[in-house]
Amino acid sequence: MTMPIYGSALVGFAAIETAFDTPQLHVAADSVGFTELKIEPFLTYTKSKEHRGTQTLATEVKGKQGGKWSCKFYVKPQTAGSEPEGGPIIEAALGSVSGSTYSLAAIHPQSLQISGYTDADHYEQVNGSWVEQLDVEVSGSNNEAMISASGGFSSYSRISGSPTTGAAAAGVAVSTITAGMIGRVVSEGCGMLVMFKDGTKDNGNAGYKITDVNYSTGVITFTPAIQAGEDVDAADAILPITPTWTSTGTIQGATDSDLSIGGASFGMMQGKYSLKTGHHARDAHATSNRPIGLARGERDLSAEFTVEYLEEEAELLGKAWGGTLYAVNMRVGPTTANNKCTCAYPNARIEVTPISIPDADEATAVIKAIPRQSSAAEDEYSITFA
Repeated sequence: MTMPIYGSALVGFAAIETAFDTPQLHVAADSVGFTELKIEPFLTYTKSKEHRGTQTLATEVKGKQGGKWSCKFYVKPQTAGSEPEGGPIIEAALGSVSGSTYSLAAIHPQSLQISGYTDADHYEQVNGSWVEQLDVEVSGSNNEAMISASGGFSSYSRISGSPTTGAAAAGVAVSTITAGMIGRVVSEGCGMLVMFKDGTKDNGNAGYKITDVNYSTGVITFTPAIQAGEDVDAADAILPITPTWTSTGTIQGATDSDLSIGGASFGMMQGKYSLKTGHHARDAHATSNRPIGLARGERDLSAEFTVEYLEEEAELLGKAWGGTLYAVNMRVGPTTANNKCTCAYPNARIEVTPISIPDADEATAVIKAIPRQSSAAEDEYSITFA
C-alpha cells in the first residue's frame, strides 16, 4: 500500500561544507529543529530555434541546474560559548564565529549542506548552498522568536519511496535499480552518500557516493566500488546515511525580550534585524552545468522596531533629524545566563520616522536603524548567544 509522506516526521540538518559543492556525512551536532524547510530545485531547458517546417517543438537543449531554499527555526540558546541549533546557517551568513558570537567577516563566503529527512521514505539534500538573507525576529504577541534564512544551491539529491537495487558484488561500481523505481533516486550535481540495506554496507561508515543516475537504463553509478564483505544483494534498500537527530537549547519566547538604544530600554512591541549578505553564485561559466563557487557582493543591513510613542521615543526620534548615532541592541530571552540571544549594532543611525496616532489606541512609532562602521571594518553587526 502506498503511504503518504508526513511533514510531522521531518527533521533537518545543516553543516558548513569542507569543500564547495561536496557531499559529506552529517553528524548529530548538525541537527536543526526547522519549523519550515523549503527546497525548490530547477533544471532549465532551452527550446530549439531550428526552422523545421512546422510549429511543433521537436527538441530542447538541456541547460543549467540549481535551486532556492528557505527555512525557519527557533532562537534556541545553549550554554554560553556553545553554538545554537542552526549555527552553521548563521555562520555562513555573517562569516565568522567565535564560541557563540557570530560576526561579520571579509572572507570568501562559506557554503552549506542542508538536508531534510522524514524517514526511509523521503530524504532531500542540497549542496553548494549559500545564504542570501538572514532575519532575526521577535513579536510581543506571545509568539516564539524566529530566525529565517534563504538562499540558493548548486546540487540536488533525493531518495523517495524506498527504492531497492539489484545485486552488486565487491569491486562493482554500478547497480540496476529494481524496475519501476529509478525515478525514486535523484543525484544531480555533486552526488550523495548512501548505504545499501543497512549500516553494514556503507563503505566502512564513509558511504558510497552516487555519481550518476541513468533514467533510461535504470542504472546508478557510485564510488568507490563495492568493498570486500559488503556485497549488495538483490532488493537491498538504498538509504541515506543520517545520524540520530538531537534537539539542543531552549526555545525563547518574545515576552522576555528588550530593545536598548543608546543605553536606554524601550517598550518594544516587535523587532527584526535583517541581513542581505550579498553572497551569490558564480554560475556564468560555460564549463559547468551548475555554479562552480561563490562570490561576495555588497551587503545590506537594517533593523526595524515597533514601539509605543512615549517621551523617550520623542527624544530619540527628534535627534534622528541630526543624524545622531546610537548603539542599538535587541535581546531575545531573559537576562539570565544561557537563555538569551543579542543582536547588536554598535553604531547605527536612526531614520526620520513618522508617528502613527490612531483614533483611540496608543500612538506608535516604527524605528528603523541603519548600522555603520563603529571602530573597524566589519564590526557593524554581531549576534551572540549567551
